[in-house]
Amino acid sequence: MVRLEVSIDDTLWPQLKIVLLRTNLDGTKVSFIRKFQYDGAYSQFENDLHNHLRPMVEQLTSRRLKK
Repeated sequence: MVRLEVSIDDTLWPQLKIVLLRTNLDGTKVSFIRKFQYDGAYSQFENDLHNHLRPMVEQLTSRRLKK
């Protein structure tokens, strides 16, 4: 199993802050923090999520395809 924890914080308004914490198959953790103005945050955060989901799916599929 791999895991992705996501939080979005508005304490820096008008900026929004996204915090991503990814746990890989081997247990290593990767953290990522980025801030954007609220009006462009969705598209930027969507790209960040995509960039973290890709290696998660690759880890799982490569593990299964090796068998």
